[in-house]
Amino acid sequence: MGRAQAAATAAESRACGRSGREHHHPDCASLRAGAGAAECALNALAPLRGARAQCLVANGLQGPLRAGCGALPSACANERAATVEQELRGLFARYGLPERVLTDNGPPWGHSARGEQYTTLTVWLMRLGIRVLHGRPHHPQTQGKDERFHRSLRAEVLAGRSFADLGQVQRHFDRWRTVYNTERPHEALQLACPVSHYQISARALPPTLPPIEYGPDDIVRRVQWNGEIYYAGREFHVGKAFHRLPVALRPRARDGQFDVVFCHQRIGRIRLDAPD
Repeated sequence: MGRAQAAATAAESRACGRSGREHHHPDCASLRAGAGAAECALNALAPLRGARAQCLVANGLQGPLRAGCGALPSACANERAATVEQELRGLFARYGLPERVLTDNGPPWGHSARGEQYTTLTVWLMRLGIRVLHGRPHHPQTQGKDERFHRSLRAEVLAGRSFADLGQVQRHFDRWRTVYNTERPHEALQLACPVSHYQISARALPPTLPPIEYGPDDIVRRVQWNGEIYYAGREFHVGKAFHRLPVALRPRARDGQFDVVFCHQRIGRIRLDAPD
C-alpha cells in the first residue's frame, strides 16, 4: 500500500458525530491543523495481524509539510481505490477539503511499476480542486515525519497484538488517537498538543464533481483508452487514469513545448521536437 502525505486524506473519525463539518469536538482536531491552507499526510501500514485489515492514517501537517499536527487512524478492509475514496469522502465531509496532498508513488496513488503516475483516485482528488503531489521515488525522506509517526503507532498500538476484526482495531485506534491529539505534547509544535493548532477548512466537499472547464485559449484534447492524446499529427501519453476526460495544452515560452493541464494542475509536458 502506498503512503501518502496529503492535505486531508483517507481515514474516518468514527468518534466524531456526523452532522456536517465538525469544528468543536477536541478529539476531532487531528486533521484540522492541515485542513484548508496546509497539508496533512495519508499513510498506510502493513496488514494488521489477526484481522483482515489495512491501517490507513491521516496526519495533519501545519504549514509546508513541516510540523506534525495529529492523526486519524482508520481500519479499512483493503487498500483499493474505491475503499480509500469512501474513507476520504467521510473525512472531507467532516473537515472540508485540503489544498494539496503529498503521496508516494505506490497504489492507490500511483502505479510507478507500470509507468503511470496518476490513478483514478488521484484524478478524483484533482477534480475536487486538490493539488496532488508525489514524493520522489525511492526517497522516503520526503515522508520522514510520517515514518516517525508510524514508529509510534506500531510501538504503542500494534506491536504484539492480534485483532479479531475491524471494529476491534478501530477501538484501539480511537483510544490512542485521543491521547496523541489532545494530551501528548509534540516537540514539532513547541510541546503543544495538535488540538491547539485546529483550523477549519473553508472548502466544503461538493455534492457532485464540478465540471471540467478550460480557458478559450487552451487547446483541449480528450484522452483515449490507452492514455494518449493526439496533437499535431502525433500521439502523446498522458495517463490511462484520464481516459475519456479532457486535458488542456498550454504553450510554454519555448516553441514547440506545451504543458499538459488537467483541471487546475499541470500533469505533464509534451515537446513537438522530441523524437517519437
